[in-house]
Amino acid sequence: MKIQSINSKSMKHAELFQYNETNISLLQRFQSSVIVKVSALFLAYKQSFENFDIAFKKILKSVFTDPIQNLDAGRDETYNGLVDACKSALKHFVPEIKAAAKKLMVVFNSYGNISKKPLAEQTALTTNLIQELRSDKFKADVALLRLKDWVDELERRNISVKETMSERNTETTEGSDLATKQARAELIKNYKTLVDQINALILVEGPADYEGYVKEINSEIDRMKNVVKTRMGVLAAAKKREADKKAAEEAE
Repeated sequence: MKIQSINSKSMKHAELFQYNETNISLLQRFQSSVIVKVSALFLAYKQSFENFDIAFKKILKSVFTDPIQNLDAGRDETYNGLVDACKSALKHFVPEIKAAAKKLMVVFNSYGNISKKPLAEQTALTTNLIQELRSDKFKADVALLRLKDWVDELERRNISVKETMSERNTETTEGSDLATKQARAELIKNYKTLVDQINALILVEGPADYEGYVKEINSEIDRMKNVVKTRMGVLAAAKKREADKKAAEEAE
């Protein structure tokens, strides 16, 4: 029995925060059997988590200010309106319109609910979606359903979010982002040191005192691995669609 390995470097800031917050909570629940034996390492680990928390919140406060939140909300509203307009056409009495709606819903469903994605990922996926809807394969269906104005408005709002984020990121990258990267590296290092020590104690003392904690944290590790795998799969699929589209355009 041992704590499974997890690639912390592959996690986004929010994922890393969530995982370590859960881990600290578990360790504190098993304080009498686990923390008591690694108290100094735990204190260093907990302090590095608190430092990361502070630095991460500075980025969130800077990036997710009211203007960007409002622009993102407007984009979400437009995206959802576009999808709803297409869904309503699924019940249209004209067979050609119903068929076009079914065709476009396959596209929307392949992207999932874009409005629920993290901000940067949503921006990239929205760009890809707009390009696909304007392609020769689907532009006739978009025109038939009279969705062109929706697509144009979604593009305008997506560009507004992208440009505003770019301006804000330029202002914050050299400040709080550097601090976050340093705090993140320290957290990952202290986490690994703590896990290595607990695994060493399990090897020497046996699993009895550690079994409850290890079982629960390994379950959380499995869950987080699936979260990262799913996110990376979505991004890989989006990149493949973009590459396939570019290759098709170059072949024409």
